[in-house]
Amino acid sequence: MRPIRQILTFVIDLIVWCFVCIFQLDFNALRSWEMAQKKLDEQPMWVFVLFFCLMVVMAADQLKKTKNTAASFWGDAGIESFFTIPRKLGMLWLIVAVAATGFGLKIAESLDRYYFTQDDNFSQFMPGILVGCRAVWNGHFANWNPYQMLGAPLADVGTYALTYPLTYLSYGVAKNWFHDERLVVEVFCWLHLLLASAATYLLARKMRLWEPMAAAVAVCFSLCGYSLIAGRSWYYMTPTMFWFPVLLWLALEFSPSTAKWTWTAVTAISIGLFYHAGNVQMWVYGVGFWGLVLLLRKLREGWSWRGFAMCLPALLIGIGIAVPLLIPQWKATQGLERGTGGEGIERGLMSLLYPNPLVNSGLPNGWGTDTGAPGGQLYYAGTFFTLAWIAGLAVVAAGRDGVKAFRGNPFLGASVVALLLALGSKGGLWILHMKLPVLQAFAHPIKFLPFLQLFSLVLGALILQRAFAGTARTTLAGVSMFAVATLVMFYHASISSQAFYVWKDRPDSRVPAQMLKEIGQERIYPLAPWRSPGSGYSESLAHNFASVEQVQSIEGYEPLWRNKKPYSDISDAMVDDLAMVLRRYGVSRLVVHSSAEKPLLSQNKGANGNEQLPVAWVKQAMGTVDGEAIFKDDVIALYKISGAEPLARNEKNGQAIPLRIEGTSVVVDTSLIGGAETIMVNYFWRPGIVAKAGSQILELGADQFSRLLIKVPAGVGRVAVNYEVAWRDSLLVGMAVVGLGLLMGWNLLAKA
Repeated sequence: MRPIRQILTFVIDLIVWCFVCIFQLDFNALRSWEMAQKKLDEQPMWVFVLFFCLMVVMAADQLKKTKNTAASFWGDAGIESFFTIPRKLGMLWLIVAVAATGFGLKIAESLDRYYFTQDDNFSQFMPGILVGCRAVWNGHFANWNPYQMLGAPLADVGTYALTYPLTYLSYGVAKNWFHDERLVVEVFCWLHLLLASAATYLLARKMRLWEPMAAAVAVCFSLCGYSLIAGRSWYYMTPTMFWFPVLLWLALEFSPSTAKWTWTAVTAISIGLFYHAGNVQMWVYGVGFWGLVLLLRKLREGWSWRGFAMCLPALLIGIGIAVPLLIPQWKATQGLERGTGGEGIERGLMSLLYPNPLVNSGLPNGWGTDTGAPGGQLYYAGTFFTLAWIAGLAVVAAGRDGVKAFRGNPFLGASVVALLLALGSKGGLWILHMKLPVLQAFAHPIKFLPFLQLFSLVLGALILQRAFAGTARTTLAGVSMFAVATLVMFYHASISSQAFYVWKDRPDSRVPAQMLKEIGQERIYPLAPWRSPGSGYSESLAHNFASVEQVQSIEGYEPLWRNKKPYSDISDAMVDDLAMVLRRYGVSRLVVHSSAEKPLLSQNKGANGNEQLPVAWVKQAMGTVDGEAIFKDDVIALYKISGAEPLARNEKNGQAIPLRIEGTSVVVDTSLIGGAETIMVNYFWRPGIVAKAGSQILELGADQFSRLLIKVPAGVGRVAVNYEVAWRDSLLVGMAVVGLGLLMGWNLLAKA
């Protein structure tokens, strides 16, 4: 019997063994799924470790009886053919893979029309993206968001992907095709996951997987739990699912002996665009694994260092494409204190192998709202390939030629690195990660999960493919594997209802028109808990919901601004005297959500701390109101706040001056102030804020509360305040870096 078939036998034996160990011959727990899940969830780590160790022991015993080595499972023989594109790419199966992915996404969408607009996608990113895209549709670029937090940064923080072309394509499709601009996140995520399916298929074919096996890997990766659950919480995870397989395909395509400018250009563009897609952390990890695979190939294939250096021009040019955003983003985040904690995948190890209802590990970090929802699906990518990958690791660990096996396939070593990092502190490498420059600013080892998923899926498929390779019905085996894997992923999509936080409101919820009319051009303070699982929360205009309705709010959800001065000073001052802060910064309307006084708590106790306000805080806020509510319905009450300072005034006589927002500009009507005067505009000063009268730049500064002071010359009737980013300077630096990359490429490639 071939060793690979023996491994499949081991898997069945070990499943039975783990089953007995977990339930300890007490099968009363099998009377209900809830009791069985509790048993499985109590000890995910030790079960996983014992599962692996027993595999090693049994594999070692079997390997003594065969002349084959562990290295044979990873293509050690004929390694050159491993990196040869098959003559037939199998375009029909590519179409099948993408179509199956689309069907799986449609199944997920049956849970919610706005499936991908949950958690931060709903409360932070969609509103910011709408502000930026609306501005471009009106003919200008949105550097900041004047509706939130006395002027919040927008394009230069990078997390809204407003320098990324596919963001505007997504908005255009949502607005002009579906006639609903609030579908922008849905279109964005669908687009990237369909592209991810195509890219993963081509990568799998590059690794010489059969067409149906490659299609199965593509569906499993593009519909994996991280794509769906993390994607519907943080939209910028879905570009990783596309760009990472593209980068790996390019890493396998590279060869010093045949290096060409075409490869350099495509790789550079991929690296550069990936940076603009919304999350620097995933870019660093993705490019890092791209480099690791290339390095492992160098060690395996014996390239000279000069030959290996031929891939560096692509990296340098790609960084040059990233620099126009990288420099402003670095400036915008200077002085920011970031948390660096977060759980790894330890609690989800059994959910890597088995879906709900067999296992429901729950989300990391206590996230989520419903403890009964299948949060463990976050870790899931289809049982079969993952089990085969683990079995393969066991065989490699047990074999005498384990090092040879690692050299035989660069994905093998990369998968182990990804696993150890994804485990967080339990894996060891995360401790080193947290001591390295740049990397030490990143949180959540769970973010290594998609990289682990792609490596393990491809490797597991290779093992299963070799298990069927000698059979008489190879084609039937491959098609059957695709059908079973796809059906499992469709089931997975149908139950992936969890998110890092689940809002009951949906983007098509509307704020009452009468309430918006009563607010007008006034600034609001939303009195609501930070989270709430109840209906009508978006009517409170908390988080960034005010931006969707184009209402000015002193509050907002932008961590990169909230934790920096001068806005952090507001948060501190509110604790001491909320009423004083609200009046000082021109808040004349209080929007009170019903959950402020009567909190509605979700089932997950870990989220309850954010779902209620201190009673004293509510009393302070309600003490600022003037009379009865000017608008009220079942969930919202709107009050006037007396004594609020104006949004703009003449500093000489204290007279209020009309102010309005046009696009992303704050416009002050100074036609009635008479001669030259200094005006106060109740927005924060920070480097980059400019005030103009036509094309004339006006002198400005800040008062003791960081509000804008602008000197207005006589005869000026209109002053526009904006935030400007030094895009031109960063673009020039980027062009210089691209030039260096081209020069390096010319020197290396021309002499090759």
